Amino acid sequence: VVLEEELDNTVRFVTEIATGVRVIIPHLGMLNGGYRALKRQGIWEIPEVWADTALASPGEIRAYIDAYGPDSLLFGSDFPFGDPLSELDKVLNLPYQDEVKSAIARKNLERLFSSERRL
Repeated sequence: VVLEEELDNTVRFVTEIATGVRVIIPHLGMLNGGYRALKRQGIWEIPEVWADTALASPGEIRAYIDAYGPDSLLFGSDFPFGDPLSELDKVLNLPYQDEVKSAIARKNLERLFSSERRL
C-alpha cells in the first residue's frame, strides 16, 4: 500500500487498520504530517513501514538512514513534480558507502518485490 494522507489518518491506518501490511509512505512523510511528526509517533519504527526519498531533503534522508538504516528506504522521484535525475543525484551524493546508495536506488525495491506473496 502506498499511503499519502494526513498525519492522524496515517497513524490510524498504520497502527490500527493495516497492521501487518507493508505500507510505503512517499516523500519521507512530507505530505503525511512530515518526517519528524511521523518519527514522534513511532511510525518509522514499524517494520512494515517503508518510505521513499521523492522530494525529501538530503537532511531528512540522512536522519532517516542514521536512525533506521537504509533497508526500508526506496528511491523516488515523484515525476513529473520531481526531476528523476536530480532526485537520483541527491541519493548518490549522500555521505554513505556505495552499498547504501545502491540499496536505496535499486536493491531495496528488488527485495520488496521478491518478498511479495503471490496469490
